[in-house]
Amino acid sequence: MIRRPPRSTLSSSSAASDVYKRQGQEEVEEQDEEGEEEDVDYFILLGVGRDACSKQIRTAYHKKAMAFHPDRLVNRPEQERKRCENQFNKYKHAFDTLSDPVARRCYELDQQGDVVSEEAYAEVAEIKKEMSAQMMPMLECQFQAVKDLEMNRPGGGLVIISAVYGKFDEPTNESYIDVTVQLQVMVDDSKLILHREGNYCWLEGFHDPCYGQEKVLKLRYLFLEEVHECEFADGQPIFAPLPSHSVKEIKKQERQQKKLQNAALIVGVPVLVAGLYYYFGRRGKK
Repeated sequence: MIRRPPRSTLSSSSAASDVYKRQGQEEVEEQDEEGEEEDVDYFILLGVGRDACSKQIRTAYHKKAMAFHPDRLVNRPEQERKRCENQFNKYKHAFDTLSDPVARRCYELDQQGDVVSEEAYAEVAEIKKEMSAQMMPMLECQFQAVKDLEMNRPGGGLVIISAVYGKFDEPTNESYIDVTVQLQVMVDDSKLILHREGNYCWLEGFHDPCYGQEKVLKLRYLFLEEVHECEFADGQPIFAPLPSHSVKEIKKQERQQKKLQNAALIVGVPVLVAGLYYYFGRRGKK
């Protein structure tokens, strides 16, 4: 299954009352009988065809949701208001899904119920790639603002030096994308925290550079004017900064590890020699 993992009071006029009576009580009860939200057909819920364009979906959503908007139901009984708010949320979720090209295609594939083929996934991935390209101008504007803010923090905030996402096992056939801009925009108050289900390719501005391949995210950043480096398997929670990412700390640990290995070697060689001497000496006496 493909998922993205995937962002006034009610009028007393007779017209508003008629709309509510016509679309409200009966429709809420019908949807409640259908069960959970996942069982609802979003196209039927909004009253549009499966080939509806984004404008038609938006118009249908506004028409359907208007009678159930929470601001229009403040004077309604609590039980009735809760049911209508639930219906409004269903409309909103349907609109959010069908108005997003990637989410819509994923939803359509899920509705088919079959195992998603490589061709179908490639189609979704290409849609995501196009959407990410369209988002880049906006992300680049945010990038500079966030970067300047972090650079001007006392002591130095979290500034992304470089970030690449993809497959690096075969140096002669690398397949990766630069996501420096995308990750810097996600930095908030000198922290980069990302804990979500799904691969990184579904994040804003990301896309899948190599279908069906194991991917990693390699990150290099400045924090408190010190260089940090880390690597995350695709989909793994991201937390930065961490002391263990410090290049200085990494080199320090490597030196300590090397000292331990050398110490073990210094101790181990004499013991080995003594053991061999004892073994062969006893055999010689026999």
